[in-house]
Amino acid sequence: MPEVRRWTIFEHGALRLQGDGPSVEQADALFDAAVTAKSHLRALHWKTRLELMADRHVGIVTASGCQVEILPKLERDSTSISERTSLVRMLQHCGDIPFVGGEAASANWDDSDLLEIFARCYLQALLVEARRGLPRAYIREEDDLRALRGRWDPIRQYTVLAARPNRLACAFDEFSLDTPLNRMLKAAARVVRFAVTRPAVQALALEAEGLLEEVTDLPPSHAVTLAPLIDRTNHRLLDLLNWAKLLLQGSRQDTRGGTRQGFRILFDMAEVFERYAAAELRSIYQPQGWSVTAQGGRLKLVSECDTGVQAFETLPDVILRRGPETWIIDTKWKRLEPPFDAKHGVAQSDLYQMAAYARRYNAQKVTLLYPHWSALGPEPLVLKSWNLLPFEPDKTIVEIATLGVSPAHYSS
Repeated sequence: MPEVRRWTIFEHGALRLQGDGPSVEQADALFDAAVTAKSHLRALHWKTRLELMADRHVGIVTASGCQVEILPKLERDSTSISERTSLVRMLQHCGDIPFVGGEAASANWDDSDLLEIFARCYLQALLVEARRGLPRAYIREEDDLRALRGRWDPIRQYTVLAARPNRLACAFDEFSLDTPLNRMLKAAARVVRFAVTRPAVQALALEAEGLLEEVTDLPPSHAVTLAPLIDRTNHRLLDLLNWAKLLLQGSRQDTRGGTRQGFRILFDMAEVFERYAAAELRSIYQPQGWSVTAQGGRLKLVSECDTGVQAFETLPDVILRRGPETWIIDTKWKRLEPPFDAKHGVAQSDLYQMAAYARRYNAQKVTLLYPHWSALGPEPLVLKSWNLLPFEPDKTIVEIATLGVSPAHYSS
């Protein structure tokens, strides 16, 4: 099998076709493959005919024997290892990729790209559940047997089996591992096996498929359409199922034929930071008696004078409540650059938005939360606090604050 050519770029960075870059044909294939499964937005754009530009989406794209890895960038002197590690830990912390105790977090990823890391995390989690015992269910089966089992089917007996009197047409329920959920998990393992090139990761995929030998093999395009029923017997697998769906949605290949037509897993960094911030705030403030709601509120901002019909729904990123106290937090995946002016580099439109949130939700504090980076100091901090005018004692404070995204800043 020919060697896969690999490149790593940072968000809003460029992949140039000249020199060691991809050929025009490879770049066209990467451009076609770099479409997000969720929003169908392109993660790569042509800046010039010899330069592909990344936007705020990060992840992995493969096509036509080549692969581009897109990483977040906060530090001016970012390295692929540090940013890759921060991204994976953020995704694990907010539940976007499976987490197997402390094993996945402590793995050595220095020589692995995102695809191998995602594959290894999924397969390790799947193997843990497969060895533990995946849920079974009663599946209706039909078979022609020598002895009666279950219910006899006279119509099939006197039509299909009319010339075979030594066989009985039986319909029965089999307590089987071959459920829609397990079919999706196995199909995702097969997708991973054909997407990666490292033998150690392929071996994990083969082991997982072996443990699911009695489960039907399905192509990704079929498996991703399944809608398994989630109940108390399999609810523990919900996160693993969601990750399997992501892998299946990212597949653009025929795993039955073994051909690599393309693969992509892409994340919007603004959404990742929002979910990560909600998870961090939940772990910090829930023990202090605060309720933490992500993507909640949904209060309308105005109502018509004549009819009272409300319009313009609001959707704060995070709402914290404790008794009469309300605290609104809006996340911004943007690097604040010192030295600061009086506005601290904050967009005026963002302050208008927070003022509207403060009034509509009667909030005592509203915060714009940005990712922390080294130029702001060693630890996350509140950069600026303002009183929202017209000033009333104990009314509303507007904060500009940062949240750590490196492993050293994690609360858990």
